[in-house]
Amino acid sequence: MKSLRRFFSRLASFATRRTQDERLREEIDEHIALQTDENIRAGLPPVEARRQAMLKFGGVEAIKQEYRAARGLLFVENFVQDVRFALRSLRRTTGLTAFVVITLALGIGMTSGTFSMVDALVFRPYPVPHPSSVVTLASTTRDSSFDDFSYREYLDIRDKAKSYDGVVAQRRYGSGRLQRRTRDHAAY
Repeated sequence: MKSLRRFFSRLASFATRRTQDERLREEIDEHIALQTDENIRAGLPPVEARRQAMLKFGGVEAIKQEYRAARGLLFVENFVQDVRFALRSLRRTTGLTAFVVITLALGIGMTSGTFSMVDALVFRPYPVPHPSSVVTLASTTRDSSFDDFSYREYLDIRDKAKSYDGVVAQRRYGSGRLQRRTRDHAAY
């Protein structure tokens, strides 16, 4: 619960960063002014007193960075800075930006298309009522004109096979290349 409260506190301080930066700057100036006054009372000239106060206080920018890291969401601030820098860089080189955007679009499109095909062909079941009852028939003879059955054999199987809901013919072109499937008008 404490870490959640700290997160929301840092988120609120991220939203009001400008006012807190002004308050921090005023506090640092006040510390340096008090130390300068103390050095002047000790007998130092005003310029030397301010220099000694600055040396004693330490690095102002380092203290500001530590304060911002402790109060804010450093990873969000860094992310926002990186996005701004990337947008400025992309705005300067419009040709490269167009090339990168087109390349990313093509890559994402090809990846999603490939995944969709693999998902539909490999991971999803056949669109038939009982996919476990699908039967594949193969010919044991090798004719020079056809790899498997001839068209007449397909017609014989389709007409005489009353125990099947439907018959699908498939013919391979070449060895293992794209297969064209034709469906019979029988419903599944």
